[in-house]
Amino acid sequence: MIFRSLNLLIFGVLAVQVLSEDPYNCAGTQTINPPVDTTKSWFYPANWNTTLPTPQFAGNQNCVWNINVPKGWYAQWIISSNTKNSVVKMTDSTGYVTTLTVASKDQYFLLDPSFKVELQASDAGQLGMQVTWIQVNSKLYPSTSKVHQNSLPISLFGGDFDNSTVITADTQVSLLAFPSNVLDFLPLLRVTQVYDGDSINAKHVGNLYQTLDSGTNFVSSGKSLTLFSLFPGLTTQNLVLLQDYADVKQFKSYQPVYCILPNTCAASLNATQGPAAAIRYWPTFYVTRIDMTADNKLSVYNGYLGDDHKLSDYTSANSKTDLPQKFNGQFTVFVLDKGTATITFSGDANSAKWTDGFDGRNGFLASPNYGLMSNDQSLADQIISTSKLSDITYSFNSASLLGDATLNVAIMDGQKVSQNDTYTASGAKSGTVTSVGTSLTVRYQPNGAVTSGPYVRFTLREHNSAVGTGILLAVGISIWKMLAI
Repeated sequence: MIFRSLNLLIFGVLAVQVLSEDPYNCAGTQTINPPVDTTKSWFYPANWNTTLPTPQFAGNQNCVWNINVPKGWYAQWIISSNTKNSVVKMTDSTGYVTTLTVASKDQYFLLDPSFKVELQASDAGQLGMQVTWIQVNSKLYPSTSKVHQNSLPISLFGGDFDNSTVITADTQVSLLAFPSNVLDFLPLLRVTQVYDGDSINAKHVGNLYQTLDSGTNFVSSGKSLTLFSLFPGLTTQNLVLLQDYADVKQFKSYQPVYCILPNTCAASLNATQGPAAAIRYWPTFYVTRIDMTADNKLSVYNGYLGDDHKLSDYTSANSKTDLPQKFNGQFTVFVLDKGTATITFSGDANSAKWTDGFDGRNGFLASPNYGLMSNDQSLADQIISTSKLSDITYSFNSASLLGDATLNVAIMDGQKVSQNDTYTASGAKSGTVTSVGTSLTVRYQPNGAVTSGPYVRFTLREHNSAVGTGILLAVGISIWKMLAI
C-alpha cells in the first residue's frame, strides 16, 4: 500500500514537471464537440486538470478551438492562463470578444451554437482549459415585472432570475447592471443571461457582466426583455435597475454609480457627445467635491427626472460653496449637460464634514422620498456653524404641509433660542427667514399624511457685529456729549 502511494506521488510529481517544464504545441484549428458521456469534461491539454499547475505552451504558434454547444445546453468554460506577450481571445455566440492575459480559473457560461477560443502565441506562456456541458433547466416558472414612463426604476437582485424574469415596458426596457458588493463575485454576473424578448427563446444578446462592462445601459428592441440565470441558487449579490427607456432616451450615455469603498469613491461623466447621466442606488451618501469646467452644469434629481424631483444644480462656481451635500433618496440621478465632470462621494457624515456650517455655505435638507407622494418623509438634521455666530437663512416648500404634517425649524445661539418656528397646513408661510445663531435644526413629521416631502434650503454667513457695535458706540458718544454740556 505504501509502495503504491509512493508510486502515485512520484507519478504526480513527474506529471507536474512535464506540464510546467515541457512547453506544448497545439494542433492548429480544432472542433470540439461534447462527449457522449456529458458528465465528463473536456480538458486542454488532455493530461491537465484544474488541480494541477497551469501548463506551458510554446511560442510562435496560432491555435483555434471551435467548441460546439447543443441547443438547450450551455458550456461552463474554465480558463487558467498567463499569456505575457501572447493573446488569448474568446468569442461567444453573440460575437462578444473577451481578451485575456492572466486568468486564475475564471469561469464563463456560454450558450449555443458555439464559442471560439484563439491563442496567438508570440512568446511562451501558460494555458489550461476545461469545458463542461450542462443542460439548461427547461422547467421554468417565469415571474413578470412592469416598468412605466415617468416612474421609479425597478430594482432586482441576483437570485431573482433562477426561473427567468420577464420585464415589460410602455415603450422599451432600459437595463443597467451593477456589480456585486463582493469583488470575488463579480465574474459570476456572467451566469445571468439577457434575452431581447419575452422568454428565453428570444434573441440572446449577452449577460449581465457584459452589460456592466459596456459602461452604459442595454435597451431592448421591443417592449420586453428577459433575464435568466443558468445556474440556479448561485448568489451573486448584484443589482439590476430596469426602467422605461422613454425616461432616459435623451442621454447619450447612462451609467451606474457604484462604490466598493464609499469613503474613497468617484464617478466621471462624459457629455462631450451629448447629455450624460449616472444613477446611484444607495439610501444615504454625501457628495464632497465636483470637478467640472466653467461652462457646464450638473443637475441632481431624486427618483427620476422632472422639475418636481430636482434637488439642485451645480456649476464650477457654486460647487465650492454648496458642498458637502447629503443625498438620502433610494435613487439619485446625476445629469451633465455638456463637457466632463467628476463627482467625489463619501459614505460617512464625519469624513464628509456634512454638519460643518462654514462661512458662505449653501445647501439643502430634503426627505428620502422628496418629490414622490409618500407617508415616509420624516426628516431630522442639523447644521452647526464653525464660526462663533452666523447669519442663518432658510426657506422651505409649503407644498409639503398637508394633513397633519409639521415642519419645525430652529436656529439656536448655543443654548439660547434665536428662532423656533413650527409650520402646519393651517399656518403655512412662505418666504425667507434669517436669524443669528450657531446652529440650524430641521425636523419634519408627516404624521400619517401623504406628501411630496420637505425641502429646506439654507445659507450661512459669518455674522458681522461691527455695524451694530458702531451704532452703539455712536449713540454712547452722543449721550456722553449731552451729559457733558
